[in-house]
Amino acid sequence: MRVLMAVLAALSIFVTGCESAAGSGSELAGTAWQLTGWSANSPDPAPFNITAAFDDTKISGRSAVNRYGGPYSATAGGDFSVGELQTTLMAGSEEATHAEQIHFELLRQVRKYAVNGTTLTLLDGGNNALLIFTKK
Repeated sequence: MRVLMAVLAALSIFVTGCESAAGSGSELAGTAWQLTGWSANSPDPAPFNITAAFDDTKISGRSAVNRYGGPYSATAGGDFSVGELQTTLMAGSEEATHAEQIHFELLRQVRKYAVNGTTLTLLDGGNNALLIFTKK
C-alpha cells in the first residue's frame, strides 16, 4: 500500500510539472498591450483602441468596438494559440467594425509569439509578423 501511495504521489508531481511546462508562457501572464501595427493592408490600427491582456490562461481586451476574452496557450518556446473567443455585441462605426474584423482574423492565424523589450509580436506559422503590440 505504501508503494502504491508513493507511486501515486510521484505521478501527481510529474503530471503537475508537465502541466505547468505546457501551460501559458510565463512572460505573457500579467501583461497588457496596445496594438500598434499589423500585417493587413488596411487602415493603421493605432487610432483604434485594440488591446490584449494576459493572465495565466486567458486573453482579454478591447477590439476597436467590443470587449473580448477567451483561452490562450503560450509556451516558453514561443508557441501560441488562441481558443474560442467570446465578444460583446456593441455597434460601432463601419471603420472601427472593419478594424475589429481584421484584428480577430489575424489573431486566429497566430501560431507563435515573441517579446522584445516593450514589444509583443504575434506571428503566423512561417514567422511572419501579424500583430504588433506595445506594452501598456
